[in-house]
Amino acid sequence: MSLNLFRISNCLHRSFLRPKFTHVDSLGKINFIDVSNKQITSRYAIAESTVHLGKDIYYKVSSNSLKKGDIFPVVKLAGINGVKKTSDLIPLCHPINIESADVNITLEEETLSARIRVCVVCSGKTGVEMEAITGASVAAIALYDMCKSNGGYKQLLIGNVKLIKKVGGKHDYICEDFYRNLWNLCTVRSSW
Repeated sequence: MSLNLFRISNCLHRSFLRPKFTHVDSLGKINFIDVSNKQITSRYAIAESTVHLGKDIYYKVSSNSLKKGDIFPVVKLAGINGVKKTSDLIPLCHPINIESADVNITLEEETLSARIRVCVVCSGKTGVEMEAITGASVAAIALYDMCKSNGGYKQLLIGNVKLIKKVGGKHDYICEDFYRNLWNLCTVRSSW
């Protein structure tokens, strides 16, 4: 009997000391958030990733002379697939109805890198920043894969994966770098 009181006391003690989390309950068990009472809103997010290519690979990519061929369609498709499969990859991410996904790749000679920017649009109760970030990450991995057979292991570096902008839902977010890098934004609805 004293062991049961200890367990109850210990449980109560933990629940008062532990902050209230949204995805983990007071006992440490996973909680999939209920979004049924949330309003449907228009949402969009832009995320980006960068792949440093190095001099040799940069010029092969820019002249379309890689062994595997033109990388841009493959990278764009990988980014779109990453967006669509986000809830399969991120355990507590809700599946959402994607209305639009756009992947843009820009080669930057100054830094010998490729900048991948992904814009995702939906109308829903949750989303789309994780979809944009996942799309940018998967696209960067696909770009790495397309370039690695050209001796890229020594030169390729994936980095700087970040959310640039998120609009809709509870909080909007705009990265400070967003204002310094307004070029190459994907087109979004003019009503926003």
